[in-house]
Amino acid sequence: MKTVFRFSAFLMLLATLLLLPASLAFAQNDLEEEDFGPRLPFAVVTVRNIDQSLSNIGKMFEVSGREDMMEMIEGFLNDKAGNLDGIDRTKPFGVMFFLSDSLPPQPFPMAYIPVGDIDAFVKTASLGPAKPEKIEGKEGSYKFPFGGRRNRGLNMVIRDGYAFVTPNETILEDELPDPEKLVGGMASRYDVSVSALLMNIPPLLKDFFVATLQASSQAELQQRDEESEAAHKMRKASGQSVLELMSQVLRDGEQLTFGLEAKPEEKTAALELMIDAKPESEFSKFMKNIGGRKSVFEPLESDHNPLAVSVSWKMDRREKEMVIGMLDGLEIALTEQLPETTATAISRIADSLRATAEQEHVNGIFQFAPIDRNEFALIGALKLVGSQTFGTALHELLTAVGDLDGIDSVELGVHQHQNVIFHRLVGKDASEEDMRIYGGHPSVYLGSGNGIFWFGLGGDAVLSELDFAIDLMLETPPGTLKGSTAPLQVVFRMLPWLDLPERENGNPDGRELAQEAMDSGNDAVRIDIRPTETGGRVRVQFEEGFVRLLGLILARQYDESQL
Repeated sequence: MKTVFRFSAFLMLLATLLLLPASLAFAQNDLEEEDFGPRLPFAVVTVRNIDQSLSNIGKMFEVSGREDMMEMIEGFLNDKAGNLDGIDRTKPFGVMFFLSDSLPPQPFPMAYIPVGDIDAFVKTASLGPAKPEKIEGKEGSYKFPFGGRRNRGLNMVIRDGYAFVTPNETILEDELPDPEKLVGGMASRYDVSVSALLMNIPPLLKDFFVATLQASSQAELQQRDEESEAAHKMRKASGQSVLELMSQVLRDGEQLTFGLEAKPEEKTAALELMIDAKPESEFSKFMKNIGGRKSVFEPLESDHNPLAVSVSWKMDRREKEMVIGMLDGLEIALTEQLPETTATAISRIADSLRATAEQEHVNGIFQFAPIDRNEFALIGALKLVGSQTFGTALHELLTAVGDLDGIDSVELGVHQHQNVIFHRLVGKDASEEDMRIYGGHPSVYLGSGNGIFWFGLGGDAVLSELDFAIDLMLETPPGTLKGSTAPLQVVFRMLPWLDLPERENGNPDGRELAQEAMDSGNDAVRIDIRPTETGGRVRVQFEEGFVRLLGLILARQYDESQL
């Protein structure tokens, strides 16, 4: 194994020496011949503007009942930062990241700050530990020496309404990008964002990164010493899928943006991950095709449960191969660990799951249901190919596992409803967390029928929750609801979790703070994934209670720091 790793490392080093100079040379030639304009960054951090940021922070502390925190912030800016005089408080600012011309290329930052009054800005910049020194003969150029040494420190040039500050002196001699054109789209949508601008990385350099990634990963995917065949199959299936996805992102991705969007008028905030890909590329087609199919579990989707997860995901070839590879490994592991009499049942269960994966559509639901203020039940379901065969094989499998370590009892056919037969398993031990959530020692219920595999976890009330879900599914005609086609939706509500008994070693102060923040409701976090015209979007939206909670946490930390 060490020999394989060393040989792969040698190939990576050789690829670096051979490919990277060519990549940089071609990239430079392209710039010279095509005159694409200024050098462009490969990543950028953007803040919409100072005034908007301070307004959002003020609204957060206002809903938290701590308006005094804004007085503290404004006082700090006035006393320690000259009230940011000279800075244009209405334009975006942030940091760009570039690749150097060295071998190998090294990333370096360059801050961009909007300037309204140059003299006032230089005076404000002089309030810091390093004082700007004007460079004679270079208009708008300054040096921030560190430790009194002029050959070390930061370099600044003020040009076209922006101050550019960087440790790299050479780049300031070149044409610089216009920040407002570069980040205008991000600043108009997000209050704060971080973007990887993959389209600005030269194609040959992308190819080098992909080749390096693949070479290093192939060595890691080899079977390790003392690793079982089952474990290796599952790790290899997962690793190859991740490797191919990362290669697609590097090769076909154009921009990845992670942004915070505050909506003070609605008292909400959201985090988004936007993924843009080359049109008609393999990665673009994957992102566009993951949605579009409504879930058969649409009747069960709820906005009021403590936690609900709905999946209706259309897989591509890569994901299907990963799932089948994982199932192959799991089948081997179960066959090795369970009695020989279960081999046929395990194989039939695995065949049903593989047939489901071949349909290239994962459709399931998972949700906690409140039984009362102090107890939850967990129920879930998965659309299954061959559910009757799966159910028969499950019965055969459970017949032989009652004597295994960790299982206290197995009750077959403990409950039947609408052609679904449920079996009950009870473990010998239950964690304190399980006892807290489920109101006692929980049982596991498994059943299959009508094309669906059902499962539940909790006390005796789980069965009534499962019966209700089955009836609702059968009573609602397909296609009669106008639900979402988002491939993944998650809804989490904080208040029901705060009603559960407190953890033995919990933090009562933190619980009290959360209760105060969520007391008026608006306690939901909603997550969804959706395809877009150019790729895909992951959105996490926080209701007012979480905005209030963040303000209370920051205010308390400040109060404690003053003690």
